[in-house]
Amino acid sequence: MSPDGVAQMKAVYDAFNRRNFDDLASLLDPEVVFIEAEGREGRTRERQGRDRLLEYLSSWWDAWESVDWEVYDAREEAGRVLTLCTVRGRPRGTDTDVVRRMGHITRFREGKMLHSRSYVNVDQAAQDFDAGLG
Repeated sequence: MSPDGVAQMKAVYDAFNRRNFDDLASLLDPEVVFIEAEGREGRTRERQGRDRLLEYLSSWWDAWESVDWEVYDAREEAGRVLTLCTVRGRPRGTDTDVVRRMGHITRFREGKMLHSRSYVNVDQAAQDFDAGLG
């Protein structure tokens, strides 16, 4: 893990906010695993591998005119990083701005994101982090 996982995770958000998928790819381990912790319809969704995650993130971006992830709280413990974010954006084809909070519990290997759990419920993200998950 990098000496400062919080800074590393902020770099991931920064590359994503800029839609710079080359920079984003350089921050992801080839074997990265990304999990939507709460899932949909009771099923978690998982993406394995850098290419598959980049395809997902690219398609996610296609649904938005603009989006910005801003970290409002972060901490690192036992090789894991918790980031809580405010996400602001405008879905493509609308004139309505959306604001929501999301969180991630992330681990890095040799400075690259190896495993990340994504949460819509930031309280659950913090509870899972405190319980040692991620």
